[in-house]
Amino acid sequence: MPHLFFGVESGIVYDFPGNEVPVDTSGRVITDQMIPLAEFVAKQVFPFEKGDYPLPERSMWSTEMVMKLGRKVVEDLAELNPPVALTKPIINHLYVLGIFPHSTYFLSEEGRFNGLTDFRSQIGAQELIQNVRQMHDRNIEYGNLSVDELAELLLDRYNAHIKPPRKKHYQGPLTTEVIRELNQAGLAPSDNYIHVHRGGLRRLNEALGFPDIYSWTDEDFIAYGADVIRYNGKSSLTVDTINTLASYNYGPRYGTIRTRLGWNTFIQLATKEYERQDIASQTYHRIVTDYYAEHAAKSGAKVTFDEMAIYRGFHILAEHYGISKSKDIRQISQGAIEGLKRQIYSERHVSEAELETNAIMIQVYDDLWPLAKRKRPPILSMIK
Repeated sequence: MPHLFFGVESGIVYDFPGNEVPVDTSGRVITDQMIPLAEFVAKQVFPFEKGDYPLPERSMWSTEMVMKLGRKVVEDLAELNPPVALTKPIINHLYVLGIFPHSTYFLSEEGRFNGLTDFRSQIGAQELIQNVRQMHDRNIEYGNLSVDELAELLLDRYNAHIKPPRKKHYQGPLTTEVIRELNQAGLAPSDNYIHVHRGGLRRLNEALGFPDIYSWTDEDFIAYGADVIRYNGKSSLTVDTINTLASYNYGPRYGTIRTRLGWNTFIQLATKEYERQDIASQTYHRIVTDYYAEHAAKSGAKVTFDEMAIYRGFHILAEHYGISKSKDIRQISQGAIEGLKRQIYSERHVSEAELETNAIMIQVYDDLWPLAKRKRPPILSMIK
């Protein structure tokens, strides 16, 4: 994950370690249009030219400052896929942005460095590139894992091989420090691999049940409030409950909700959404059980509600396309559902998108492909 970002509007370089939400010193989210600096300056076609941003006097660039910033730049360049070396064109792109001295600054007659090669050597650029290439070999084993599988594997390995803080079983979230510690022990892919191929730590943590609140819509906030009511009772939507859950990374804090929606509005909308979902759930439960009772062959086997829902969805979808299927619920599995899909594709010449659209229209999509249940439901009693 890159550290350095460039604010296109302000011309400021921002340093955000790991995947932290960009905030200023007062804790406010930065709204400047930011782009990953290394990825931007490594492009051959550069959209800016000298004069677009203020150029500081050369005297302001101390050796210590240039080496510190240079090291961070090469670290981010090394995380690109493939890794990119710090070249003269890249340095001059940084110069055009007003955040780094011109390439002539590194000439030997300036008395600071004996050319760019010497500068790269002093900040460890070549060694960093070599290490990145070695890390690439470590990443191969993770290519066949899904995001969910990789997230679970990394958390399991951290608890099995690395001593978690206070020797307590660690539930997450995964952090840059956790990944780097595992990677150094040969137990995890590199930061760059996770960023490029797995959507970053935010995506892994979402798979573990730690939401990316920064990307939430208003509807996500309202749905979270409805979940809090569902799992903790109708009178549970209080500032204390919200902040307690937030302290364990279940959802947003009171202040965030107040800023986004307004606290009273949030309570009203979340309560209304909970009531809507509750009525819809009761109606759905009745439709499924009534259908199963009317159409299923009688048997003494115990059947769960989820199995009834799959039975209903499977047979209504098959009937919609004129395909006859057995009424025996024991023959319905995820494999059978996939088989029905393939049969519909081949016999009825229907595309996957059209099939899914029709499944939604005849109200069986959620029967056959229900949403994954929240891995960490916001249950207050589980953390107190």
